[in-house]
Amino acid sequence: MAKRRVLLIVRHPVGGIRTFLRYVYMNIGSENYEYTIIAPEMPETRVLLDDLKELDLTYIPVNYSASDMEFLKCVSESIWANSFDLIHSHGFTSGLCASLAAFARSVPHILTCHDVFTVGQFSGARGVVSKLVLNVAFLMVDRIHCVSKDARSNFLATLPVLKMFKRRQVLAIMNGIAVEAFTTTTRRDLRKELGLLPNTFLIGFMGRFMAPKGFRYLVDALELLKQKRGLDKAPVVLAFGQRDGYIREEQESIKKRGLADSVLFLPFVPNVASTLNGLGVVARPSL
Repeated sequence: MAKRRVLLIVRHPVGGIRTFLRYVYMNIGSENYEYTIIAPEMPETRVLLDDLKELDLTYIPVNYSASDMEFLKCVSESIWANSFDLIHSHGFTSGLCASLAAFARSVPHILTCHDVFTVGQFSGARGVVSKLVLNVAFLMVDRIHCVSKDARSNFLATLPVLKMFKRRQVLAIMNGIAVEAFTTTTRRDLRKELGLLPNTFLIGFMGRFMAPKGFRYLVDALELLKQKRGLDKAPVVLAFGQRDGYIREEQESIKKRGLADSVLFLPFVPNVASTLNGLGVVARPSL
């Protein structure tokens, strides 16, 4: 029997999306499926491809600096030029780019939402148009998968028109965590590596520097901690992540607040297990 062809669309191959793809598709395997993935050329994509190297997988690269319209063009051309049995897009932008071509070609399309909409995201005339476009585009998607019940509630509250169409199901399916990778790894000695004092308390942040990730609130909390006297340990935030989003604005704000010595921006980490074990705590201020 011929293998079924699955197209994976990943506009932003960030940590949560990479982990999800590894968990799901390494469990499904390639006995009955072959995969094609469209993603930008960047270090994170290379990590993802390495994670999925045991699969029967074809990679269609997109230039890192490509605009969303250029990404849309690549996705649409790939859908029209091939006969896929399933399209699985990851993130709102990926789903938007695939929706029309998948609908026109009658290819089943699943969108996994890895993020949420925020208050004020659709303000003004441009916001109204953006919301209208999303409503229309996501009505063309066969199934919309949210990674938590809160995310599902957020999605339907933002795009309530989808409640009117029973066939376009919006589902919350949560996944577990393979803990073995974290319990058996060695500890990364971050204090020694960064030349920090032994009494430093390391607070880790891993994520994109975007408003929904709540990094600014972590910095607010750090500023409050720094105002306290007599602390046994000196708190330092280690921020691991992509050099994208609003990182420059965050760095400038931190410098103005006199926290530059207490917030260190470190390079992307492909395998976080040993790094997690070297931290005192991981902060997840995500909204």
